[in-house]
Amino acid sequence: MFQCSSHGCRSSPLLTHSLTHSLPPRKCPSCGGDGTIDHWLKCKRGGWVSRRHTEILRAWKSYLERAGATAVYEEPYLLPVRPGAVVRQSTTVTSDARADLVARGLFQHGRDNYYDIACLDTATACFQGKDALNVLENYEKTASTRTGLHRMGRSRP
Repeated sequence: MFQCSSHGCRSSPLLTHSLTHSLPPRKCPSCGGDGTIDHWLKCKRGGWVSRRHTEILRAWKSYLERAGATAVYEEPYLLPVRPGAVVRQSTTVTSDARADLVARGLFQHGRDNYYDIACLDTATACFQGKDALNVLENYEKTASTRTGLHRMGRSRP
């Protein structure tokens, strides 16, 4: 019976299609930590957190399009706040403020809904011993108070 090592099993489809691959580094190139997927998804110095955020953003964009939104845009500028309008103290009023997504016509024809997406890993050490659902709900309450934007579901890396 033929047995394939993990390296061989990864390599054979690539060799079949004349492609090459490189094994991930043993150390994080950004901070020198362990070179594991778990570390890369949490390391604030490298680009993996940003990549994960972008992956989740694009997945939600696809879901919103399939759900019937007539238009979905990434990183739209927020509408300017009218002079004299009453806003929360934490509301961003700068002209370059952005949301992560805007979906038009999802819940009401012609109306825009702005969304902010956050990647939160409930398996990190600071959340150990806490119920994951409670952690996410508390984060959602504080974040929506801070930004006033809708939150998009829950996802774990």
